[in-house]
Order: sequence, then structure tokens, then C-alpha cells
Amino acid sequence: MSSVSGNEYLNRFLSAIDEAGEFKIDEVDGEFLDKRRDVALRSGEAAIRYFNALSSYVIDSPINKSLVFEEVQKSQISPLKEAPNMPLSRSSEMELNEILAAPWNKGLDGKNLNQEERKERIDFLIAHGYLNVANIDDETPLFYASTMGYIEDINVLIEAGANLNSVGRDGWTALHAAAYLGRMQVVNLLLDAKAHVDCPDIAGQTPLYLAAGNTHAGVVAALINAGANVDSKNLIEGTPLQLAVQHNQKEIVELLLHAKATVNHARKDGKTALSIAQENGYAQVVNILSTAIG
Repeated sequence: MSSVSGNEYLNRFLSAIDEAGEFKIDEVDGEFLDKRRDVALRSGEAAIRYFNALSSYVIDSPINKSLVFEEVQKSQISPLKEAPNMPLSRSSEMELNEILAAPWNKGLDGKNLNQEERKERIDFLIAHGYLNVANIDDETPLFYASTMGYIEDINVLIEAGANLNSVGRDGWTALHAAAYLGRMQVVNLLLDAKAHVDCPDIAGQTPLYLAAGNTHAGVVAALINAGANVDSKNLIEGTPLQLAVQHNQKEIVELLLHAKATVNHARKDGKTALSIAQENGYAQVVNILSTAIG
């Protein structure tokens, strides 16, 4: 996108906000904002300065972020590219990210967009340098697409160079989400693109650990084949095998044992896979583990 003057840029931004409705400059400390706007105009860095002045008000306003996104998209606004030497304040960056990231897959009615509509928004994010934009929970478009199973979107984002290993507030990557939800196609796409297979979340849980506690045997197998550590440990020293046993996942237990998972490892509470199976009365799993122990 070609560069625009500070005046033209500011007008675009104000137009986007005003057209969104529900928020008018003169309704919130207008004198202060007018002064900041004048400074922005004189500085030639209108968008960044003005957004910094505006952000704390927008955050608490009843503004419809999805509508703002559409107006910003129509106006071709790209603050971070237009003024690369004037970084956004932290609060401004968070608000801008919320506008750009949070509603990218939803329409004004709150319903999910179809693939063609989502692609238009994703193309906008990519074209204006927001490929890895994250919302307040540090979740990116790739993370959203992975949780929803949007295969076409994931392909576009990966091809554009999306950060495969960006982490959300809980330390989850896109692979964590896909593994937990059992999205086999998504897991394979991320693994083929070389996503970090053993990235731990804030609780020390890897994608394999999350998959092992559910009925996602295919995902477990794919992660093992990709080199996942079958003896990864969470914060209480629990392993994928112990979690699979705890949830009576016989097929997953067998997959992990075949991959040489350690059978006798004890968690911090002293429990082993076998003791967990015994106390829960999982007879078949007890027999499998007893055989593996020999």
C-alpha cells in the first residue's frame, strides 16, 4: 500500500471509527482528544499518536469490534506499517489487536463466516502485516483456525509464514489446541509444517499429553511418529501414559507402551500408571501394564 499523508491517514481512521457508530469523539473528553489530534496532525504520525490517545476510551466503549474491523478493512488502514518508527503504546496495541484478531472469523451477527468471507479477512491481515496479530489472550488467527478446524485457512496462513509456535495465555500453541480437540487433519498440517511437537504449556503439558487424556488415538500416533517425547512430564511429574491410564484409554496406553513409554515412573504423589489403573478398577489396563512390566 502506498504511503499517505498524516492528514489523509487520520481522516481515514476517524472515518472508520465514526462509521462504526456508538462512539463519537465529542462524547468522550473531546477537548483532550482534539488537542492530541492536533499534535498528531503536526507530527505527521497521525495514526499512531491518535490511536494511542484514543485506545483507553475505545477499550471500554460499546463499540462493535467486528464492525470496526470491516470499516478499517474498507479504509485500508495499516497503522503499524504507515508509521514504523512510532510504535503503538501497549494498551493501543492490545486494542488494535482485539479489533483485528478477535472477530476475524465472525460476522456482525456473531456467527461464523464462510470460507470465502474468512479468506477476505485473512488476506487483509496478511497484506497489512497482521499475520500473527494476537488478541488479549495472545491467540493468533492460526490458533483460531486450528481450534475451528478451518483447513483452507490454515493452509493459507502457513503458506504466508504464520508463526506455528506462538503461544496463548495458557501456553497453548495451535498444535496444543488441535491435539486436545482431536483435529487429525489440523495436527498433520501443523506437523508437516514443522510445528514444535514438544512445546509445553504453563502446566508443562505437551500436545501429546493433552491428546493422551482423550479418545484421540490417531492424534497420539501422529505425534509419536513426529518424534514427540512419550515421557514428557507436567508440573506434578505426570506423563502421557499415566493420563491415558487415568482416563481408561486402552488403545492409547498400548500405543505409548509400544513407543517405549516408561511404565514404572511415579508422579510427585507417588502414583504410577499401574497403581492408577488398580485404584480405578481398570482390569484390562492393569493386565496390559502388568504384562509390560513383566
